[in-house]
Amino acid sequence: MLRRLLSSEEQAVLFKYMEERFGLSRNQFSQFTLERTKRDIWMMPADVYECHFENFEIEKRGLRAFNGDKHPPKPTSTFLQRFGHLFTKGFVDLSSDELKKFLAGEALLGKAQGMTKGYLLIRRGDISIGCGFVREGNIETQFPLNIGRTISKDYL
Repeated sequence: MLRRLLSSEEQAVLFKYMEERFGLSRNQFSQFTLERTKRDIWMMPADVYECHFENFEIEKRGLRAFNGDKHPPKPTSTFLQRFGHLFTKGFVDLSSDELKKFLAGEALLGKAQGMTKGYLLIRRGDISIGCGFVREGNIETQFPLNIGRTISKDYL
């Protein structure tokens, strides 16, 4: 897998987006290194990036934080679940009924009135679940198809 570190310009664009959309500051991620593969942005602790092992190739260091090569890239469910507690904006808290509909692939009509087009974090209470997309006041699911099977029915 061909990887390269994000340039300082690419990092500036990514962190500007993260701050404007989600309220995340660059300082919150200062201990991480960011790499780009053909389509994705991976993040890992800087000390892991520096590790090299004789006769041992590391295929995947860290987690896939964003996917896609467009701007803005889509935050992955893993990134949102790990760091969603740091978000100060760009999220919505769903009721039990709304989450059930969302997991079934239904758009939440009118739930995002006044929000700008783009990705957002879906929460249920204090739990960060995954990614949605705001379009024309509606929230569309960006969840992987199998995520609904991983959520306890007791939680819904």
